[in-house]
Amino acid sequence: DAIDSAVPQHNCEIITYFSFSELDDKLKLFLGKYKYDAVIHLAAVGDYSVDTLETNGELISLPLSKKLDSENKLITLHLKRNKKIISRLKSYSKNKNILVVGFKLTNTLDLEQRSKSVQKLIKESGCSYVVQNDRNERTSENSQANFTIYNKNRKIDECVTPDELSESIESLLIKDARRKK
Repeated sequence: DAIDSAVPQHNCEIITYFSFSELDDKLKLFLGKYKYDAVIHLAAVGDYSVDTLETNGELISLPLSKKLDSENKLITLHLKRNKKIISRLKSYSKNKNILVVGFKLTNTLDLEQRSKSVQKLIKESGCSYVVQNDRNERTSENSQANFTIYNKNRKIDECVTPDELSESIESLLIKDARRKK
């Protein structure tokens, strides 16, 4: 699915990364250097990374030490599972009470299974909130819709649009910040 990303409308620093390890290093650096109140982590693209390539029966390690022969008809990518960055955010953070908002894309019509997946993420990562949406509720016209927000105890909100979701997350984070003062 092609997803449009919102461009920040306010003065902010945009930090780019090109690999899982770069993302991890930059999060570690910035969370350790500055005292953030919250982090909203949407990085499912970091679940796996390329480990090796295979062509003509030969395994090739990365980074490449030589150019791949352009005559190869088939190149197979072997992926490796990456560590879960979301589970490390609090340990990276200068603020050990940082609020973490995570995201969980599920792929089941079973509402109980969805909830179990969310609760597992909360337990393993220490997230304050998890936003869940399901692959089955996406259409080509509406690829980003129908979000449910959970905390460690229960479902706390449902949002239809990304705008509603951003408003709900903002409201939750402001309420938590006020409670901590």
